[in-house]
Amino acid sequence: RSWAFYALSALHNFEEANSALEKAFKEIGEKDSRLIKDELMWSHAYSALLDAKSDLLGGIGYYEEALKVLEESEELLEHYKDEIIKRWGEKSYYMGKSVVMNRLGALTLYTSESEDDLKKALEYCMNVIEFSQKAENKQYVAQARRNLALIQMLLAKSQDDFKKVNEKVKGISLEDCIKIFKEIGDKEGEVIARGLMAIYYLALKDYGKALKFASDSLEIAMKGSDESLKAQSKLLLAYIKMTSKLNDFKRGELASEVYKLIQDA
Repeated sequence: RSWAFYALSALHNFEEANSALEKAFKEIGEKDSRLIKDELMWSHAYSALLDAKSDLLGGIGYYEEALKVLEESEELLEHYKDEIIKRWGEKSYYMGKSVVMNRLGALTLYTSESEDDLKKALEYCMNVIEFSQKAENKQYVAQARRNLALIQMLLAKSQDDFKKVNEKVKGISLEDCIKIFKEIGDKEGEVIARGLMAIYYLALKDYGKALKFASDSLEIAMKGSDESLKAQSKLLLAYIKMTSKLNDFKRGELASEVYKLIQDA
């Protein structure tokens, strides 16, 4: 499983990841022919492989198949719920629930074609926040609240709707996420959250704060190695500079600066 994850996330080699997963599934076997004698340990290993398989399927665009795999993973988790809690405690169960709900929410968001789909993804995010809080996992709580903010933006139809983006949900706001990401050293999470705060303030026409959050987001991104994240941050800052100071842009005073950000991205 570890090699499959590395091949998928680091090497972006889907064929190698798929090959590794197929070998892993054969090695641990099905429930009735499992090679791991401890049934609970088998279910734990099998669920981890299902989660990895869903990532692989989602990565190559087979979203419906990925959703079915995740549903199987959730069914397995619920089947062994009492045993999991008895042996490893409630936190372990709720963490497992958070992982599955997080993937379900992400896939639902990526494949959304309607407002109802977005609302379903939003519901998944709410569940992840709740389960992650019970599991006492700050990172998952912050990630879920950040994702919730993105969906709230996509569903927003007015400034009043946008104001809700930074309101506390189950005790945590979007701005609180930045503090958590900073505290635990999650730079990617912090960059994305600051970018969303920039969009939030842009929608509320608080251009000063929008520029500050976008600039800070880019500064942090530039210290990392994720080129995609750097590009996204540059494009966001370019857009905010252009729209918040439209008159300056039209006069050409900002044009070269905005163009350079876009060109670099």
